[in-house]
Amino acid sequence: METSLKKKWWIASVVGLLLIGAGISIITEASNLKFEKVSTLTWFAWGTWGLITFNTGIAIFGKAISYRTQLDWIKRRKRLNSSK
Repeated sequence: METSLKKKWWIASVVGLLLIGAGISIITEASNLKFEKVSTLTWFAWGTWGLITFNTGIAIFGKAISYRTQLDWIKRRKRLNSSK
């Protein structure tokens, strides 16, 4: 159980952080496209895709925090049970 949670935490945290960074980059590119006078549909689509990517990264990273909290709870419970 503990190794499964640790693996889930590690994967979710890495994927979440990568998606957050990618989302910010896409949003920045959409902003650049807007100021380069590209068609509205183009920069709007890029911006929307960037926001979707960013929010997905936030959600996955939030799940990673949940996994880490569960992992810490299990470790704490083991430590308390072994001291009794």
